[in-house]
Amino acid sequence: MGNIEEWARKWLENQRHEGKKCLEIKMQGSNCYVYHSTNRYDKAIKKGRKVSKYLGKLDKEKGFIPKGQNKRAVAGPRNITEYGNSMLLHEMMKDIKPLLKEGFSDHWATPFACVIFFDADREIPVWDGMNYTRFRDYLEGSIQEKNIFHAIKMEGTFSYVKTRSVPGQEKPYPPLIEVTANQPTFEFHDIEGTIVGFYCPDYVEGLNVPGYHLHFITADRKAGGHVLEFIIKDAKLSIDYTSELHMILPDTEEFNSLDLTKSRKEELEEAEK
Repeated sequence: MGNIEEWARKWLENQRHEGKKCLEIKMQGSNCYVYHSTNRYDKAIKKGRKVSKYLGKLDKEKGFIPKGQNKRAVAGPRNITEYGNSMLLHEMMKDIKPLLKEGFSDHWATPFACVIFFDADREIPVWDGMNYTRFRDYLEGSIQEKNIFHAIKMEGTFSYVKTRSVPGQEKPYPPLIEVTANQPTFEFHDIEGTIVGFYCPDYVEGLNVPGYHLHFITADRKAGGHVLEFIIKDAKLSIDYTSELHMILPDTEEFNSLDLTKSRKEELEEAEK
């Protein structure tokens, strides 16, 4: 609790005096979030691991606000540029942003983003020579929580990584399977970097990619892409479990007129290979 403000610390102490156990406050910037945190024995790694459940936000004036009661519709959705490196880049570019937006108006919007405040719940050992196929099989046999989302972060050295990066498209936009048929691919050997991504349960088909969807970036942040294959040399794997999904959709005439009833499962599976 070293970085928690005094008023939040006192609130937590009062809750404990009232008999409420296992509460924890996590700071994100100047915001306080309340979690119920316990330790659970993990048979796979033969030791305990921390399990946290988000309860709500703690406000200095309003007190504890349970999740779901702090409606964002009043203030509007949060933007990815409010956090972390994106916030820093946004601040550095604010003077030239109007010029860039005017000059590249057709290419300005971010079409899709999946983000999370990564807070590792578990570390799973990985070993030299493990490739992407063995990695997926290994996690599927090691993880019991198959109906919630897993954020994945693996840092270290890789003997081999193969990625793709789909080039920009113009209207009328072709199907993803056609775009990826001619995708540029990149290969890296004995490279340091980070692989991040998500595991999504099967029932989210249509909203996101079921299974594992990973991206790689080199340690110098100069190259990367969507992961097609990798071979681990010496890396550390962390998992962040989350049972929450917050989705913001575009509210435009074009989006509202699209036919989204057709299943793209087979096309998506082929494109992800």
